[in-house]
Amino acid sequence: FEAPAAGAAPVAVGDEVRICEVHNEWVYVVHQHPRKRRCGIGEGWCPRDCLSVWEAHRHFLPGGSHPRDNISLGGNYLALEKGDAVVISERYEGEMEGLGFGVRWGTKKGSGIFLISCTEPFALVRRTAFHL
Repeated sequence: FEAPAAGAAPVAVGDEVRICEVHNEWVYVVHQHPRKRRCGIGEGWCPRDCLSVWEAHRHFLPGGSHPRDNISLGGNYLALEKGDAVVISERYEGEMEGLGFGVRWGTKKGSGIFLISCTEPFALVRRTAFHL
């Protein structure tokens, strides 16, 4: 995620961040690596999607047998097999609502448009600390 404005924090694959606050689709994070903090990008808001990996719970093959798979819009589609992991980099609105652009996460490579409802989010947690 490239931070578009003041108050936003850029987050890249492999960054370690501490989640401080969640507000709807946005998360306030603090980078844990000292170099990021020294560069002035130590904290800010980022989209919740960039902190989640989405796993396919069913196949998605554009033009397939499922009614929503029969997509006639032009574009570069990403076929998904059950268990594939994807990071969502953009959610579409309007005519393309329900679709997202994603990049495979893991050993399989590729990117493209896919049906978000074919996937479920999960977060990768390195460590947790709860303060009551």
